[in-house]
Amino acid sequence: PKMSPYMMPTLEIRKLDHRHGISSSMGPMACTTALGPPILYWQKPTEQVLQPGFYLSFEWDHGGWNNVRQGFEMAITIAVALKRTLVLPPDELHRPGGHSEDVVVSRLIDMSQLPVIRLSQFLTQHERRLMPLPRALRSALAKGIALSRVPGATSALKQYLRKGSAGWLGWKPAEQCLLLKGTVHSEAMVSAFCGNRSRVTYGEDARRLWWLHLSNRLAEVPFYAFVLHGEPAGNWRMRQFIRDAVHYSAPAVCAAAAIVKHLRQESATGAFLASHVRRGDYGCPPLCGAMSADSHIWDSASMVRHGGVLYLATDERNLSMFESLSHSGWHVYTLHKIAPILQRFRVPPAAYGPVEQLVCAAGGTFMGSGFSTFTNYIVRLRGYMGETRPSQSQLLPLGAEWKTHPAVRHEKWPRPPYHLGEWEIAWRVPKPADVAYRCA
Repeated sequence: PKMSPYMMPTLEIRKLDHRHGISSSMGPMACTTALGPPILYWQKPTEQVLQPGFYLSFEWDHGGWNNVRQGFEMAITIAVALKRTLVLPPDELHRPGGHSEDVVVSRLIDMSQLPVIRLSQFLTQHERRLMPLPRALRSALAKGIALSRVPGATSALKQYLRKGSAGWLGWKPAEQCLLLKGTVHSEAMVSAFCGNRSRVTYGEDARRLWWLHLSNRLAEVPFYAFVLHGEPAGNWRMRQFIRDAVHYSAPAVCAAAAIVKHLRQESATGAFLASHVRRGDYGCPPLCGAMSADSHIWDSASMVRHGGVLYLATDERNLSMFESLSHSGWHVYTLHKIAPILQRFRVPPAAYGPVEQLVCAAGGTFMGSGFSTFTNYIVRLRGYMGETRPSQSQLLPLGAEWKTHPAVRHEKWPRPPYHLGEWEIAWRVPKPADVAYRCA
């Protein structure tokens, strides 16, 4: 199979353990060490049937990394549902005041199994059919400069895509649901899926247009909560495709596997506790008077042997608030302590978050932050990896004045507010037949 240019030389890939309910067939992954469950949770994705010469473009979300990832999942979902190739906008996203370097999406997510084409290639192939690019935008694209670094370039690209495309889909997944042609579900099921959202369809007029464009409000809803396929199998096939095709790239996965191995070796029981503590949630501001973060973790971790190994994923700058954990016998690991492993696998700072998500997902027990898309994706990854018991994924209490909600939601279809947890339907897909597959 064709490998991503960002992958390292392949040595070995182990098959997944069937105890995790996932097939042993895997998509390509390159690593400098042998990997096993639960870090490798995907398999080779099923090939998607697309209409040659039909495209769908979209706009990156303007929020943090997990909003970008969630919007990208939605764009892929819609493109595959409409049988179109997804046009990938310039993916070097400048984040001033955030990471020490720009976020390059194609270096964080493995694109090798996705039906995408880069915007530059798209423009070259169809130059005669397209309106001319604005000069500033053309210059930035030619030089490979992050558009957000060029004044007005991002706005110019948005306007170009909306005006230059043959049709603009102004769908709003938080307010609408897409019913594909041939939907055979009962009215009760459609009503349950859509809720109070209005219904939209993909009509014949839109089908005939060679290039359609999506708005940038794609990250407001999980990818599995917008499109309702005509046949029930189409829904779980789409969830399976996103699981198998949209995953983090080799450096992050390999580094996470090495960190998980180290944490398990350091633990007397071979298991470790993982927690995500979002900056500001447990200190002051905004929750003045609330218990400190270490108290929350200590109380919630009663199910785990005291004095065990704890991996703490946090963007909290005041790490002194966690000192009592070490004094109480916990062996606390943070990003700073595992820096040598990150350096060994040449993980860029922009990928530290994805690495920490994979590490937390592999923990025996996980406690995350409510209202956090970072935590929500960890919960979904844990579902992919087989950690589906509700007691194994919990949210840290924010205080008596905050209403708690479960980390794993069990309704048949997602319900608003969509940012509160992950629905188990995301990872509840039938296990397909095994297919022998390995990378050379």
